[in-house]
Amino acid sequence: MSSDRHQEAVSILDMLILDTMVGLRSLDIFSVIDDKRSMSVNMRAGLTRLSTMHLILALAKWMEFYEHYKSLIPERSAANAKTVYKDLKRRGVRDFRNKVVGHIWDKDVGKPLSKEDTQKWLARVIGPDKAAFNRWIYNPGATDCTSHLVGLTENIRNALRKEGATPSPAA
Repeated sequence: MSSDRHQEAVSILDMLILDTMVGLRSLDIFSVIDDKRSMSVNMRAGLTRLSTMHLILALAKWMEFYEHYKSLIPERSAANAKTVYKDLKRRGVRDFRNKVVGHIWDKDVGKPLSKEDTQKWLARVIGPDKAAFNRWIYNPGATDCTSHLVGLTENIRNALRKEGATPSPAA
């Protein structure tokens, strides 16, 4: 097991934690700014879009990390990481990134993506309860830090920082 590969993985996980938290928490920051200096409805909508798209890009990158580094994930985190990966896949995170975040045109139907199309894709990713989705990503009040994506990612990163981490069997 290469320590260079571990350091590479740790660097990527540091970035993913940061990007996930920024995407998730930026709306809180924007609302504080809005309280001090009222924003237009369009500005609020734009900032919400910015944060959401950034968060979904981070989640798609998490999927890519899993695909390339799952053999390094410590055994005690491997099952949770695999479950998160499958959930992100089921939610259509990569599809949303490929279809909505990066494009204006739906090649499958030969027309631009409408606001309604985007909302349908977003509903698939987030689900019926946005607050529950946000807690699934980051829940500072959780007693088990691996019950949310950021906590699990931090645990994996911290384990990989340690010399001699035991890789999981092919997850």
